Amino acid sequence: MTTITHFLKQFSDRHLQFKDKPAIAVGIVLTAILLYSVTIAAYPTIIYPWYSNTEEFPYIQEIIRFSAGDFRQEFFDIPGTPLMAIGTLLWSSYYWLLSLLGNSDTTQGIRYFSFKHMQELYLLMRIISYLFYILSVVLTYKISARLTNWVGGLVSALMLALSPIYSQTLWHLRIESTSLGFVLLAVWLILLALEHKSYKLYLLSGVMAGLAMATRYPSISAGIPILLFYCAFYPHVFTNQIARRINQVAFGAIVLCVVIGGGQALLVKSGLLAPNFLTDFFFVTSQGDHPKAIAPIQKLWILLLFTIAPASLFLYLIPKTKGFFQHLVHSSAITVSTGFIGGLFLGLPTILWSKEYFLSALEAFSTRNQATQPLMENFFNVVYFFMFGALNMSSTTSLPPEVGIFYLVWDTILFFIGLFLIVFRRIKFFYPIVLVAILGISVQYGKLQTTRHIIAWLPYFLCIIALPVAVFYEKLKLIFQNKKIIYRLFPVALLVFVFITGYKMSYVNLLSVKTIYHDKIMKIHEMDQWLNTNLQASDRVFHVCCEPVNQDAILSWMQSSGIKVPKGVQQSERSKIWFGDKETLLAAQQGYIVIGKLSFQIPYIDYYKKIRPESVTDPFNDPTFKLETEVPGEFGNSFIVYSFDFRSSNPKKSEL
Repeated sequence: MTTITHFLKQFSDRHLQFKDKPAIAVGIVLTAILLYSVTIAAYPTIIYPWYSNTEEFPYIQEIIRFSAGDFRQEFFDIPGTPLMAIGTLLWSSYYWLLSLLGNSDTTQGIRYFSFKHMQELYLLMRIISYLFYILSVVLTYKISARLTNWVGGLVSALMLALSPIYSQTLWHLRIESTSLGFVLLAVWLILLALEHKSYKLYLLSGVMAGLAMATRYPSISAGIPILLFYCAFYPHVFTNQIARRINQVAFGAIVLCVVIGGGQALLVKSGLLAPNFLTDFFFVTSQGDHPKAIAPIQKLWILLLFTIAPASLFLYLIPKTKGFFQHLVHSSAITVSTGFIGGLFLGLPTILWSKEYFLSALEAFSTRNQATQPLMENFFNVVYFFMFGALNMSSTTSLPPEVGIFYLVWDTILFFIGLFLIVFRRIKFFYPIVLVAILGISVQYGKLQTTRHIIAWLPYFLCIIALPVAVFYEKLKLIFQNKKIIYRLFPVALLVFVFITGYKMSYVNLLSVKTIYHDKIMKIHEMDQWLNTNLQASDRVFHVCCEPVNQDAILSWMQSSGIKVPKGVQQSERSKIWFGDKETLLAAQQGYIVIGKLSFQIPYIDYYKKIRPESVTDPFNDPTFKLETEVPGEFGNSFIVYSFDFRSSNPKKSEL
């Protein structure tokens, strides 16, 4: 008995005490955070039917394309290529494993297998997205704990898991968690590199930042700047000859590309050079018609030509600056930049042979950005929107609340206290965090955005919020050295307080999920039944994008994107996905639209009123549309079917 008691005492003293590195306690809290995120945010949406949201299928169609050996990527909207590549690798491995085990569905090839097991493919991708979510929470703890202490790390991790902005991304397969995972990997690696002065770690941090951008383009402002800021505040020059030689070659290659790309852009704009293979390769020209995409690329090449190239030449030729230039070439900043470029092309190789699709996506983004007000004209609106959100945050019968970074009183107060501590205590290690947090707000471009777009910078704000908490905990340890129970209970009480105050908004968002998606997911079959009973096979039905739709609508879109759907999988070609614009309906002349009663106004009517008024489709007030039926949902967000006929001059809207 004495032996057992002694063993338990030793185990308690070693593992269950709140010391400087309470690994067991931290592990328990992080596990609780992740279990909470599963039960509240991820479930049950992770097992929703595969056709429950049209925002998911572009990734799936590219995985089906890649799995069949066709790497001509067509979806570049985000673009999400690293996530697609991971999904392709795992799905192909799963297919070949079942093939070796003699599964009969594998005999007709992986394309047939994918369509046969579509729900499993969607589940795999949703799980991958959630695993990156877990990774991001853990890395937020690691980074924040390294900047502050373990208490600050846990506060940051819990706040990220509770964030309504971030939890929304688990409602369906999205790219934000993957992108944030790569961003945080880059930051974690640069912090390790600063400690160990490791060339490999510097290089890998750049690679992760490149993969983050390849996953989601705007992440470029969240990843590579913070790495370069750390390299600037804590410069390191490599003495290893191999590292120096790699940097020299990489820097020379960068300058050479700038000279070639910039020179071609200048000659093409001057009319002195005709489009050719090399100009196409550098995206200076295009075989397609993408002027809004090509123009900014040309300007960027010319800007680089007149900055990087002459600055490098100037620094190298002048004796007084030649030493500085050599230090720069052999520095960690060049190593990180080299890794970034390598990571970008590693994560986005398809851009080389799917250039036209990439330019089309870039042009679409350019058009949307130009539709918003310039940043300086609505600077305060942008800052307020992304920091504090918009819409009625108590509403559970409309769209999810647009919660900003700060949605509680105490987190706002702690943020400004954190800034005060960083500035007046001159905490240099936090300077890059603050600078990139400011950059994150600055690069947003208007209220046509959603606060979800700030996710890549969210952990930086949370680290600043956690700083005052960590400082206060250290003060408690000094004051109550002989009363350990006080400062040991503080982290527990603090985490309970953070959870209780932050839970409500997460719960409101959960209700919003039920309002928007769950209602209609449960009613898809009823809506389909009405369409099959009342419509002919030749009728055209347009299902609004980003809503639950039937299977045939998604399969039709895949067909139009070059994905061959096996025979017998698609029941009808009647259903199409529609983006809420009037031009599509005018081209069809007559047909039907299926929309959400509560979720059509803001994303479509209000959106087009702001960016393209002539494209507004308002079936609620336009007499061209005739109300045919409504499939009511339990929470009020029902399916509504309207017919339209633009051949008729003055149709009247009927009643139910």
